[in-house]
Amino acid sequence: MIKKCLFKRLILLTNFLFSSFLMAQNNKEHGAFTELPSRIEEVKMSSISVEKIDKKADIKTDKTILLGSGFLTKYDTIHYAVTCNHVVAQIGADELLLVGFNLGQSKMFFKASIVKLVPEQDVAVLLLGDVHYLPPNFDLAYGLKQKWIQKSLFCETNEIIEGTGALMIGYPLGIGSEFEGNRPLSRIGIVAQSVSEKGTFIIDGIASRGNSGSPIFLSQSSKVKFLGMAVASLNERINLYDENKKLVASLPYNSGLTLCLSAGEILKILKSLH
Repeated sequence: MIKKCLFKRLILLTNFLFSSFLMAQNNKEHGAFTELPSRIEEVKMSSISVEKIDKKADIKTDKTILLGSGFLTKYDTIHYAVTCNHVVAQIGADELLLVGFNLGQSKMFFKASIVKLVPEQDVAVLLLGDVHYLPPNFDLAYGLKQKWIQKSLFCETNEIIEGTGALMIGYPLGIGSEFEGNRPLSRIGIVAQSVSEKGTFIIDGIASRGNSGSPIFLSQSSKVKFLGMAVASLNERINLYDENKKLVASLPYNSGLTLCLSAGEILKILKSLH
């Protein structure tokens, strides 16, 4: 009886050790959740705010207007900023398009110019121009440590798998884009639907006004992997009727689902510029 009991305990212990081994291997391959804070700090350096200001305004005294989010990328030797087409469509003829860099505790602006618009996929590709504003005592040559998303970090379509953790970086509701401290927000979700024929996928994660253009990264991986870009929140609607059952209003509300354009589709657009 004692031998049988010991044997059962040995089997249970063996199963426990084997399960622990498999879990450790999985964490090693995909990245443990405890590594997420350092991953967030790393990918935040690739995010940008997309803003505008009147050409006659003084950026030190006049407030910029946040339009959306975006990210920095590099194709061959050329550096680009990418955001949504509907974000830059808000720029008037008498306004400057600006890209705000995340420097941790300060903010700098570059002038930006549009080099390609793809309205059907809601993509805008920008080139960065002159420095429009540099924080006092900031050494541009040594202080700029932005992370440009290389081609090798773009996920293949078959890597965007339902259930995969997704990390979204951006400026929802303008939060984080303050002049004295450009600090984007991070949000967590999961891939809820794999890539469609149109090159889009859906994440179960809330996007708000200002998140358009936000880069989406794999949240659990041994290295940075770029999944795609947030292009729209998928809204549900609440219908209001009067006493005669006539529709008087239809109010949208956030469903918690976000439509994203896959990294592969963005890579095709960048390739078309070369």
